[in-house]
Amino acid sequence: MKKISLTLFTFLLFFAEINSQEVLNETFDSDLSLPSGWTNESSGVAQSELWTFTNDPDFLWLFTAGNGFMEQYAGGSGNNALFDSNSYAGAEMVDSSLTSPVFDCSNLTEIKLSYGYFILISAIGYNGSGFVEVFDGNTWITVAEYSEATVAVDANGYYWDYGEALIDVTEQLAGVSNAQVRFRFSEATAQAWGWKIDNVILQQPQGNPPETVLEMIPVDGAIDVEIMLSENNTKMIDFNFTPSNDGDAATSFDFWFGTSATTVSEAVAGVLPDVDIIWGTTAQEGWQPNTTYYWAIEANNVAGSTLSNIQSFTTGANDPLSVSDTQLKNFKVYPNPVKDILFIEGNTPIEQVEIINQIGQNILEIKNSATNGELDLTKLSAGIYFIKLTSDSKTEIHQIIKK
Repeated sequence: MKKISLTLFTFLLFFAEINSQEVLNETFDSDLSLPSGWTNESSGVAQSELWTFTNDPDFLWLFTAGNGFMEQYAGGSGNNALFDSNSYAGAEMVDSSLTSPVFDCSNLTEIKLSYGYFILISAIGYNGSGFVEVFDGNTWITVAEYSEATVAVDANGYYWDYGEALIDVTEQLAGVSNAQVRFRFSEATAQAWGWKIDNVILQQPQGNPPETVLEMIPVDGAIDVEIMLSENNTKMIDFNFTPSNDGDAATSFDFWFGTSATTVSEAVAGVLPDVDIIWGTTAQEGWQPNTTYYWAIEANNVAGSTLSNIQSFTTGANDPLSVSDTQLKNFKVYPNPVKDILFIEGNTPIEQVEIINQIGQNILEIKNSATNGELDLTKLSAGIYFIKLTSDSKTEIHQIIKK
C-alpha cells in the first residue's frame, strides 16, 4: 500500500502545550547558513556536495513549484535544511552528513527525537538512501532508514516519503553526556535526488498522549464503500477523521489497516484528515469489491500514541479497473484520443451508454437500441474517461482520452 494521494487541503492543528525538557531544538530559521555548532561534510571525492539551507517550502524534483509540501505534510515552517543531490549533476558519489552539536542526555530517562522530512531516494536509475543516526558516546547508531528496502514505490516507479517522524531513542541516548544526531544522505549513483528536513527536536517529554480521534469515516460497519480511481489510474478509498480537542494535542496521525480485526497494523505514516489511501494498479491488486476491511487511526505526540477503536467497512460491487468477465468483444470505439465526436460501431443493439470519469462518477447516461452511434463530447473537459456499453445485460468498457 503506497501513500496518501497529494490532494491539497488546509488543515490546522491547535497544539496544546506539552511541557518537556529539550536538549536540542533546531528550526534552521536563524539564517540561511549552517546553524551554530552544526557540521556539514561529505566523505566522498566530491566534498563540495553539502547540505544547504533554504526558505522554500516546496518539495522539489517530482512536483511543480508552489506546492508548499514541507509545510502541508511535514510540519515545516520558515527555513529548512536541504541536500539536493540532483543539483550536483555528474559529480562523484558521496555520503553527505548534517551533524548536530554535542548535547547532554545524562539526566534524561526518556528521550524522543522528532523532525519533519520529505525525501526522494530513487527514480529512473538514480538512487540513494537517507539515514538518521544518533551518537551514543562511542558509535553512530541508525534509528531511521529511507531506502528502497524501507520505502514503498509509487505507481510511477518513484521511491519517496514524507511526514513528521517521532522516534524513541531512550535506549541509545539515556545517560549519555556527549550525544549527537546526524542526517546522512548516501548516494548509490551520482545525482541521486535529495532530502529536506526541518524542526529537529530532541527532548524528554512530559504530559500525556493525545486522545483518540473522532468521527471516523467510513463509519463502523459501513457497506457499499466506493472504490474510486485516482488521477494515476490507481484504486483509492477516501477516509476521514476529526482530531480530538481534549487533552494534549496530537502532532501526527498514522493509518492502520488489515483484512481482519486481529491483523490491523500501521500501513501509512503521517496521514491527515480527508486522506485518499491509494492501493492497487490492476483489478487483481489492492482494494477489492465486496470485501470487508478493518482500519484504525493512531494519534501521536511526543508523550506517546493512542490508537482508535478498530472499525470495519465493506466495499461496493464495482471495481474501477475491472471489466466484467462476461464483457463483449463486439464494439469498436473511435477515434481515441477524441476531440469532439466519438463513434461506436457494433454487431448487437446497444441498450445503454454511460460515461464515467476517473473518480467513478457517472456523468452521462444514454438509453439506446441501435448497433451504431455517435457521442458529441465537445463540452467534455479534457481527461481520461470510461465508456461503459451495455447490451443483452452484458457490459463492455473502453477507456478514452478526451483532448
